Amino acid sequence: MLSAPVDVPDGIGFNRIVVRNAVCFSMIALGFAACATGADVTPRGQDGGRRDAAGPTSDAETGVCDPPCGPSEACSAGSCVPAAADFDDDGIEASLDCDDDDPAIASSAERDCEGTCGPGLQRCEDGAWGACSAPTSCDCVPGSAPRTIPCARCGTQRQVCVDGSWTNDGDCMGAGECSPGDVDTGGGCGNCGTQRRTCSDACTWSAFACEGEGVCAPGTTSSESQSCACGSQTRSRTCASSCTWGDYGAWGACTGGECTPGATEMQQQACGNCSLGRQTRTRTCSSGCAWGAWSAWSTCSGGGACAPGATRACAAPAGHPSYTDPCGEERCRADCSWSTCQPRVATTSGGCLYDNPSNTTYAGGDNYRSCSLGGGGTGRQYCLPPVYGCVWSDMCAP
Repeated sequence: MLSAPVDVPDGIGFNRIVVRNAVCFSMIALGFAACATGADVTPRGQDGGRRDAAGPTSDAETGVCDPPCGPSEACSAGSCVPAAADFDDDGIEASLDCDDDDPAIASSAERDCEGTCGPGLQRCEDGAWGACSAPTSCDCVPGSAPRTIPCARCGTQRQVCVDGSWTNDGDCMGAGECSPGDVDTGGGCGNCGTQRRTCSDACTWSAFACEGEGVCAPGTTSSESQSCACGSQTRSRTCASSCTWGDYGAWGACTGGECTPGATEMQQQACGNCSLGRQTRTRTCSSGCAWGAWSAWSTCSGGGACAPGATRACAAPAGHPSYTDPCGEERCRADCSWSTCQPRVATTSGGCLYDNPSNTTYAGGDNYRSCSLGGGGTGRQYCLPPVYGCVWSDMCAP
């Protein structure tokens, strides 16, 4: 069995024969004949693939399938295939393609064939190979004028009478660029498309055209809108690498009114000592897409401990909760925090604390400072109680 193109040497009465699915040839000059049939691809089934015709009379040369294909199938090159399939992606359905495994062979291709009296051409006509154009007249009379017959790509073959038989004289002459119906593909183009050109009946290539394009360019987006309670909302989709649109995303927020129903808005402001605190208020969007009234400001939280310049009694020392220095006070600093215990009377005016800070008994009235005695030596001056102004005494006691 032959499964590939067969080359037959020129000069023995016919040209090279190239048959894709089946090759039949006769070698008149050699005195024998041979015929081989077969397919160069693995048959597939109705799930989208090819399969062999069931009967032994399947004929790939003529496209006949016996027994006939099913109602949803078509006969292509002797095999039953899905009717709308296009296995070689040449844009021609399998039912109209004489070889749906070869993108160069479409619905109007041609190929070489061999008749009993020499070579000829076969044309594909809507999925089936037509009759071979080889001459049917083999014999000639010595001295007959040369004749010409068609050959590949719109060419002509000259034949002369040799020993009573027509014999090719030289090669096929005047061949064009291609065979009618041939398909040629180039690179990608447009939105996932492919450049494709076809061979005309005059055996010339048409200009490339971009075919099979998708609906969008990868990465581009499109959107759509719909009305909603307060105006409109939109959603978008993105073009995939296959040049097809992806699914739309979720609808966006409804816009057009002041706000979206049910939405809330909050404001905050500084408050408290040194504006270190915060208080907030909120409002809610109504079903009519309008903001409602603001709520009352919340309680201030996080302000400073005191207002700058404020005073208070000195804090009681640890372990002596009932005692506080009657001549002292705590003052609020600029950062709204309390100072330590200080004399109520300015020290520049002789003010002092009644209690000695270094004495942990907190007996009161024991705060003193050193002074010079009139007769020599060192004495003490005590801090006078509030009734005497909380200042240092002017007496220096021994």
